[in-house]
Amino acid sequence: MGYEYAPVGDGTTARLSLSFSIPTGSKVALLGPSGSGKSTTITLLAGLLAPSTGVLRYDGKEVRTPGDWRRLRPRIGISLQQPETQFFAATVWDEVMFAPLNYGIPLQEAKRMAHQALTRAYLDPQTYGPQSPFSLSGGEQRRVALASVLVMQPTLLLLDEPLAGMDASSAQIVWRGVTDYLNSGACTCIVATHDITRIRLWADRLLILDAGRIRFNGPMSEYKPFESDAAGFSCQSQMERLRSLLNASGRHIRPEDRTPEALAEAVYLQMGMAES
Repeated sequence: MGYEYAPVGDGTTARLSLSFSIPTGSKVALLGPSGSGKSTTITLLAGLLAPSTGVLRYDGKEVRTPGDWRRLRPRIGISLQQPETQFFAATVWDEVMFAPLNYGIPLQEAKRMAHQALTRAYLDPQTYGPQSPFSLSGGEQRRVALASVLVMQPTLLLLDEPLAGMDASSAQIVWRGVTDYLNSGACTCIVATHDITRIRLWADRLLILDAGRIRFNGPMSEYKPFESDAAGFSCQSQMERLRSLLNASGRHIRPEDRTPEALAEAVYLQMGMAES
């Protein structure tokens, strides 16, 4: 699957070139530096962008035509960065029921689905349903956005930086809603994020992009960022820069001090010696 971006001012064109498969039911962390293609990958997988080359397959079947996407789209839940900026409805009920009603689900069933989705997002339906989504706090708005994504009970969940800009307490509630939903049934989830600390305890697979290409795709357990393999490009390069800076400052870091823990211990010991 490939995607060609519009040319920039000097006429150069960036390209995304990816080929990968994700087992059903996987929890995937999509990582990479800014500009690596994470958001584009999410929108391609959701059918919001059409690939310039190649094809997408879901459950082994190619998805090419508008009709293919119409049949598939109710199964896909996508949340772009800061989804609360896309609110448009007068009440939380209307916001969360929009997708079911748009797919022809009767009003009472749509309301039942919205009730369930709001509960999953840790929002009391009777309290929040009648309110305007624009009157809520930032954390509450993000939970309404999550309910809008979960209301159709997707089997593929695509989340682009779902916790960006949130305080720790609100982020914890939103993340709990996501994990509760995933634990309730078979759903594949791909999360584009920079938060490796949180995501590595949750994800079972890792997909790393750099400059529009895949650097690693496999089980999280096989990712060894501090070995000289293709997967370690990002962390390793950062660690090497840090080692160089520390050496330049007179810390004299040994070549074998390659992990964050080893670097921290070396600096701590040398600071202790300097103070004694």
